[in-house]
Amino acid sequence: MREKNTKENANQKKNHKKMIAKKGLKDTKDETFRLEDEIVIGLNLVDEKNIKVTDKQKRTKKGKKKTQKQNASKKKKQIRTPEKKISPKQYLEQEEKKKKKRKIWARILKIFFLLAILIGIILFASLSPIFSIAEITVQNNQLISSDTVISLSGIQKGENLFRFSKKEARKGVKENPYIEDVIITRVIPNKVRIEIEERTPSFQLEFANSYVYMNNQGYLLEILTEKGNYPIIIGYLTKEEDLVAGNRICTEDLERLEDVLKIVRAAKSYQLFDRITKINIEDKNNYQLILEEDEKTIHLGTATQLDTKMPNIQMVLEKEAGVPGEYFLNIDLNNQDPYFREKV
Repeated sequence: MREKNTKENANQKKNHKKMIAKKGLKDTKDETFRLEDEIVIGLNLVDEKNIKVTDKQKRTKKGKKKTQKQNASKKKKQIRTPEKKISPKQYLEQEEKKKKKRKIWARILKIFFLLAILIGIILFASLSPIFSIAEITVQNNQLISSDTVISLSGIQKGENLFRFSKKEARKGVKENPYIEDVIITRVIPNKVRIEIEERTPSFQLEFANSYVYMNNQGYLLEILTEKGNYPIIIGYLTKEEDLVAGNRICTEDLERLEDVLKIVRAAKSYQLFDRITKINIEDKNNYQLILEEDEKTIHLGTATQLDTKMPNIQMVLEKEAGVPGEYFLNIDLNNQDPYFREKV
């Protein structure tokens, strides 16, 4: 048995040497152990070069995947999301909105165009010598001269027709107490027309040694030493310091003035107004009419039943002609008769 084993071991060594010779390898008895040159059962040997290659491949694969993901995300961003489908009604509404926007823009452009034209016209009108004022006329003035009105307006010949302010010109003219209203018209190319409405005196107030002319609205027009041909109002409550041209009498006097105007209208209808020289308004329950030429004072009472009182005044003036005295109508005419008291 020992001989057989030795023979087998010798044969294995020979076979091993032959195999090494075939592979071109050296005998490893005297050499160090190299794992890569040995065949070990149960252990897989991998070449380092192959390991490095596979690592690189893995890295390149990972890099490719990343770039693919990045490219995919970029493509998603670049690709527009598909528009949602809309109903015919929504489509019509959208079209209507677009039409409205187009119309708005068209209007804006139109307005801008018109404004540009207007600005051009204004510049031309304000700079051209064609529109230099050559004539100023005043109409409907009887009490105030045309020169006074033109001077108050501040409008001058030679200035541009469109450069003066109509508002300021009106304000200047209305500073005169006799002016009720003013209308100023530019007449192209070079004329100005001023139409005025005057206040006319209807009454006068006695003030010291002067007379304050007043119209039927209570405006004080002028203070003169000369007595006018208007009824004199006495017994007024307006303070003397307020009796200035351009002012208006106080509220209490304005209320009494309304009654006076009723009396005046009634007196005119019975041809009695021209005989009234003074009207005393101190007591609104007993207005007094003073007829100096007839030497009579009429105690009229309130401004009521004037259609009954005026005929009575006519009668007493005829009946008591030339007799100075007082006639009393400030009674209850339904139950009493008016009476005349002769001056003693």
